[in-house]
Amino acid sequence: MLLVKISWAESIWGLLFLTVLCPSERYHAERGRRHQSLIERAWQIIQLVRRWLPDRELIFVGDGSFAVLDLLGRVSRTPKTSLITRLRMDAELWDPAPKRKPGQNGRPRVKGARRPSPQQRLDDPQTPWTKIEVENWYGGGQREVEIYSETCVWYKCGHQPVSIRWVLVRNPQREWAQLYLRGQLSDLA
Repeated sequence: MLLVKISWAESIWGLLFLTVLCPSERYHAERGRRHQSLIERAWQIIQLVRRWLPDRELIFVGDGSFAVLDLLGRVSRTPKTSLITRLRMDAELWDPAPKRKPGQNGRPRVKGARRPSPQQRLDDPQTPWTKIEVENWYGGGQREVEIYSETCVWYKCGHQPVSIRWVLVRNPQREWAQLYLRGQLSDLA
């Protein structure tokens, strides 16, 4: 998106610069074409924009349908590219795998100990929330919110583990809570 200040709306709008249609599986079947999933299309667009802007830091933002381990794994292996999306509140999160000991036999571990899920962190009264002020909240004002963040490994059997940073955001009156993740963490590698 291109962020533009719209004077008559008194806010900043994100204007799309690239839109990709993702027809249904039935649409492609009726026309005898191979179906491309939303994730396949998203990966094509990420690669295309990466090719257009090879020297820029790129941050892609998507809704919860893009929180897929295969896509996040590809993005995490792409230099200077990140993906921010919503994460499931019951996601299986883990510590990074411990380093192998000299002479240790067997297959290397891909994950460490299990960590509490975001929902468990939200429900835990001992969670250390950090208060921050958000400027330009909807309508242009300021809003105080609380955040909690962790870096960890997201892993499901059959997929490569992905290092992520996730952020849980809530307002102090607990009217709502949102969860976001960022899909590239070079500092965990």
